Parts: sequence; structure tokens; C-alpha cells
Amino acid sequence: MFNDVRSQCDVQLDELTKKMKELNDLRHSLQSLQDILKKTEISKDEQKHLMETHVATEQTLRSQAETLLSVVIEASEDTQKLHEKLDRIA
Repeated sequence: MFNDVRSQCDVQLDELTKKMKELNDLRHSLQSLQDILKKTEISKDEQKHLMETHVATEQTLRSQAETLLSVVIEASEDTQKLHEKLDRIA
């Protein structure tokens, strides 16, 4: 009787030990996944920030290019008018 109880106790202890190991392995896996998720989230936030900054920079550059083009067109027109006037005088 005692040996049977002891044997059952040993079996249960082995099962408990296995379950504890499984639990620890799962905890470790969960922690690793949480770390990966956090890194992924940070990377996503960085990419979002970079994209927003890139869009803002592109808009600024487009505006500056349009202004520059307008000035160049105006200068070309003024130069053309000046040449026309000089041709009339000469």
C-alpha cells in the first residue's frame, strides 16, 4: 500500500516537473514574442515618422520648385521683352 502511494506520488511529481518545465518554456517563448512585438512596434512607428517627414519634405520641395519655376519664367519673359525693346531701338 505504501509503495503504491509512493509510486503514485513519484509519478505525479514527474508530471508536475514536466508541466513546470513546459510552463517555464512557454513563459520564455511568450517573453521572446513580446520582445519581438515591441521591436516591431518601434520599427513601425519609426517608419511612420520617416514617411510623414518625407511627405512633408516633398511638399516643401515642390512648393519651392514651383516658386523657382515661376521666377525663372518671369525672368525669361522680362529678358525677352528687353531684347524686343533693344531690337526696336536698334
